[in-house]
Amino acid sequence: MNNARIGIVGFGMVGRAVGAWFPKAAIYSPHSRADGLAAVNAAEIIFICAPSPYSPQTGYDLNPIISSAKKLTGRKIIVLKSTVLPGTTAALQRRFPKHTWLFNPEFLRDKTAAQDFRQPDRQIIGLARHTVAHRRAAQRIFRLLPRAPYQAVTTATEAELIKLFANAFLATKVVFSNMIYDVSRRLGADYSAVKEGIGHDPRITTSMMKVLLDGYRGYSGKCFPKDMGALIWYGRHKRRRFKLLETADAINWNLLPKSQRKR
Repeated sequence: MNNARIGIVGFGMVGRAVGAWFPKAAIYSPHSRADGLAAVNAAEIIFICAPSPYSPQTGYDLNPIISSAKKLTGRKIIVLKSTVLPGTTAALQRRFPKHTWLFNPEFLRDKTAAQDFRQPDRQIIGLARHTVAHRRAAQRIFRLLPRAPYQAVTTATEAELIKLFANAFLATKVVFSNMIYDVSRRLGADYSAVKEGIGHDPRITTSMMKVLLDGYRGYSGKCFPKDMGALIWYGRHKRRRFKLLETADAINWNLLPKSQRKR
């Protein structure tokens, strides 16, 4: 593994997980390690792990990603890890054509990010363009990343959709589980028994069915609220509204205590 040729831009939860796998990678973070930009620009492969916060105007605020790309010199293989809307990686390829852009979605949990990165259940690389250079770059990245039981090369748009709708499904499952919890309580039934009986169907499992998590109900945290918000914005913007997600998100808002109501 040639760590000396790898750079990481952004050193939050995702960037730290990438850095744990590539301990010799050059790191640049404008908030904590600003002296690393020259070292990052000496690398050939750059993992962009910049934040993409939810924006009511654009779905995601891409300014941290665009600002990161502007700082990169020469020709790089850029592996975008930041969560973005469908079509974003292809648009970045058009805007910064000297680089080879790939989208590699992250499926990390905040508390176990480094472990999840080391032991992935899937490894997906999306191509911003259907070129030989992009396919060769993808195979090169596969050789560097941890292997997974399921590995696939897709278009960047398909990889972006996989990331977003995986989170949307899980967030919706949280809301659905809360509905089962309320019905169980009204009928005097033990929700734990109902949950286990449902969850032992291998098509369903008990994942995301714990109702009281960290002392409150509903989904919150860094990913689900902003990804649901961005997808709902995208559907409205494209005039293809995701009414199921809109309903789930509205129900979730009412489940959450005011301290957790955020995008």
